[in-house]
Amino acid sequence: HHSAIMKSNTKIFWILLLALALNLWGITYGLPLFLVNDETPHVYGALKMIELKTLVPAFYPEEFSRVLYYPPFLSYFFLIVLAPVIGMRWFLSGMPALAEYKIMLAIDPSFIWVAARVWIALIGVADVFAIYLLARRLFQSERAGIFAAFFLALSFWHLQLSHNVRHWLPAAFLISVIWYLSLKIAEGGAS
Repeated sequence: HHSAIMKSNTKIFWILLLALALNLWGITYGLPLFLVNDETPHVYGALKMIELKTLVPAFYPEEFSRVLYYPPFLSYFFLIVLAPVIGMRWFLSGMPALAEYKIMLAIDPSFIWVAARVWIALIGVADVFAIYLLARRLFQSERAGIFAAFFLALSFWHLQLSHNVRHWLPAAFLISVIWYLSLKIAEGGAS
């Protein structure tokens, strides 16, 4: 029994590693230009929150109306990731004056987009794991979980969503988690 658990853990580990490698492969493609218009509102929303030092876009409707036409939920997640990345870059740049640093960011914002895309790629890997757990539980089969995870890790659609900042992949991940938790509740919370 112990060796079967180790074998399945090894399989899912390699599948998740494959998913991570495929999700990160080519992540800088198209930079500094944008390939997908959905990338800008989520990231610019987070950057505008940092610039205006607010978490509530409704306080500055004029400023946010130009950059954030989605609900700010995803921008909050990017704020968590981008604030430390921007701070670290500022520190590693020799801590220039704020006005000078803003000019530096405007000239080459590629690291911001790479950080946002890496965050999406990690969410993609988490979604592969969530699907593994869901399929394993739903079909009461380790093989079904491994197959589902492997299929999703190689899915063109999933890989495409994992390469750009869009709301679709985080939404898919949340739906996968909700399905898994719903299944647990339906079964009486058994592990």
